Amino acid sequence: MIVLALALVAGLLATLMAVRWLQHQAGTASPVVVATGDIPLGTPLEAGMLTTLSWPPSQEPAGAARDPGALIGRVTRSALTRHEPVLEGKLAAVGARGGLSAAIAPGKRAITVKVNEVMGVAGFALPGGLVDVMVHTQTDDSRTRYRTGR
Repeated sequence: MIVLALALVAGLLATLMAVRWLQHQAGTASPVVVATGDIPLGTPLEAGMLTTLSWPPSQEPAGAARDPGALIGRVTRSALTRHEPVLEGKLAAVGARGGLSAAIAPGKRAITVKVNEVMGVAGFALPGGLVDVMVHTQTDDSRTRYRTGR
């Protein structure tokens, strides 16, 4: 009976210690802004796209946002998945417009390229494959020369 009583007291003591530890962990958790659903690249953030979750301070990602209101209107530089923390590094600068321009790093440029059904299959060229290259140049006397090669 004595052993059974000691086991019962030890079990109750362990349970109380576990409950106190869990309450302490929950009390020190801080809110972190996360995405409520999948958010594609270049999307301006709206209030319905964000929520906060309690996050243990020891596991909190660097650069995580804590106030969803401060992120309204910011544009994503990379896609976010559901319940993923919204990090400063995944957002474009304040005031940046949406779309692809938000994904372009400062000091870099982008150009547009006309694409049609013939150009659309250009991705089928793989490393090690043979392709024909055509170069169009103009000389000083405004004559056009064509050069092809492999």
